[in-house]
Amino acid sequence: MKKGILLVLGFSFLLFSFLQCNPKPDLIVKTHQEDPFTETMTSSQYFKIDAKKDTVISGKNGTIIVFQKGSFLDSEDNIITENIKIELTEFLTIDEMVLSNLTTTSNGKLLETDGMIYFNATNKGRQLFVNPEKPVFVEVPTNDRKSGMSVYKGLRDKNGNMNWVNPIPIENYLNPLDLFTLDFLPDGFVETLEKEMPFLNHQKVNEKFVDSLYYSLYFKTGNEIIEETIPDTNVSESYHDKEYETELDSTHYSELDNSVNYGVDPAAIKTIKNNQFQNTIIATKQFEERLKVMFKICRSDIIDIYTHNLDKNLWELDSIAASLLDDNIYQEDFKKFTSQKWTKIKVPDKNLLLLKNYYENRLQSVKNELTKQRNKAVKANNEKTKKAKELVNNYKELLNKREAYRMTGYGFELTNTGWINIDRGTMSKDWEYAPLEFLVSNRNSFDRTYGYVMFTSIKSLYRLKTNDSKTFYVGNQTQKEMVMPKGEKSMGIIIAYKNDQAFIDAIDFKTNNDSLLKFNLVEKSTREIKRILAQFDNVTQENSILEDLKYLDEIYIEELRQDKLLREEYVMSQLWSVSRAIDTSYMQYDKTYAIDMLVERCLNNFKK
Repeated sequence: MKKGILLVLGFSFLLFSFLQCNPKPDLIVKTHQEDPFTETMTSSQYFKIDAKKDTVISGKNGTIIVFQKGSFLDSEDNIITENIKIELTEFLTIDEMVLSNLTTTSNGKLLETDGMIYFNATNKGRQLFVNPEKPVFVEVPTNDRKSGMSVYKGLRDKNGNMNWVNPIPIENYLNPLDLFTLDFLPDGFVETLEKEMPFLNHQKVNEKFVDSLYYSLYFKTGNEIIEETIPDTNVSESYHDKEYETELDSTHYSELDNSVNYGVDPAAIKTIKNNQFQNTIIATKQFEERLKVMFKICRSDIIDIYTHNLDKNLWELDSIAASLLDDNIYQEDFKKFTSQKWTKIKVPDKNLLLLKNYYENRLQSVKNELTKQRNKAVKANNEKTKKAKELVNNYKELLNKREAYRMTGYGFELTNTGWINIDRGTMSKDWEYAPLEFLVSNRNSFDRTYGYVMFTSIKSLYRLKTNDSKTFYVGNQTQKEMVMPKGEKSMGIIIAYKNDQAFIDAIDFKTNNDSLLKFNLVEKSTREIKRILAQFDNVTQENSILEDLKYLDEIYIEELRQDKLLREEYVMSQLWSVSRAIDTSYMQYDKTYAIDMLVERCLNNFKK
């Protein structure tokens, strides 16, 4: 909430020590017994504070009061060291003011109010007074801070009539806060991330994690393209053909149109969120408020006006920003900021000039650091991708050898040219096309499932295809058949995995006689599965189920990595969109569409 002016009634000193010159009154009360508005008067809030400590209290409606150690005196000017009772009443709405008869007049002249409070301090029923050497600081909230406001002392008579006197102009100096308590992120950024948790090995959102993700978006501003080529590891066996071509899927950061500015640079936020910017205009609620608007503006130079001119009055920088946004709909926001007339923080200008130079050097250093870290991550990922491609190629080579093993050659001499046919003519054939399907009857789902047929007579292995991990078939999806030896003993085997558990079932059958086998998978230990499969391991390497599973295990790990990369890309793209004020709540993310929306929104920023 914006911090605004304050109007005070009923207390002899508040912020300004000049009131202390008046004679000390008796006990100060909010209303007299005869006051006709006592019943409808807004109720007070009470606080007990330790006079020996610095204390901050906050009213229900946002009024903040800061007390220093030794802020209160008794009627003889002795510093109070005992507990103090604070009474606070907030009158911030029209209803509260009307019901309390808080008319806004000063000696008969109308005033423009922006909030009133009643504030008093007592100790064991004794009236206390503010120490002029340690004045109390008060902030009263307002939705629309106005310039030229003053603090008035309120005088209330027995009939409940108010008169506001002794106006003191409110200083427009900025009050610095702890820089790290301020929100320097785009609206909706944290909420979007929370919806996608868990993410990147984090179960919950924390400040450090959120900041690191936002800073990483520096690389999604069109400055570069980072391409990571990932192989498709869904390699299956195809009988009697060599179609093992592996499709490539490229995931990369979208190349954005450099002719469009994309708002606040995350590297700039990383730079200013630094202890060096404590006690500057950056470490204020006022700058935080302006930053929220900057996130919506499609240009990256507005923030530089503030970070490069830390020695200037805030309203001057607001004015410069407004002048640069001549054709932009957000110009009105900065005109409004200008009218608030915030000045600066009371620190030596020399420090601010030093910080200006520091900012410029630090910003470049941050960008270099982010680039270095990102390139390091990309290099590591590309190395994994390279190994994945090698893995797929090695597995394809294994399948080629398995295919070659099933084939036999015919060698003969030729003494003539022309058409040649190798055939047995009308003799019966030992091999022919036949269908074969496996069906998993278990209802529970598995992470991955593999089906094999082992032709016992020729010690040849074939891995079946599947679309749903329930039904497995030979050949292809259209013609679910393949050439097999007729009437030969064979073994159907299905192996499945769920988390760290393994399941298996094996069925003996004769080719051409049995075309549909139903499997009921039973959980077995890894040792038991190896023992079961060992009986088929007196074969060549390319026909070993254990060898095949070794490749498939590595391919599965790579597929999980690919899935993780795709999810990271999706989430980061969502965060990128939110950081540039693109609403993605109603759609699945699409890079091209999001960029189009960004360009359209930027164009809509211009006044019609």
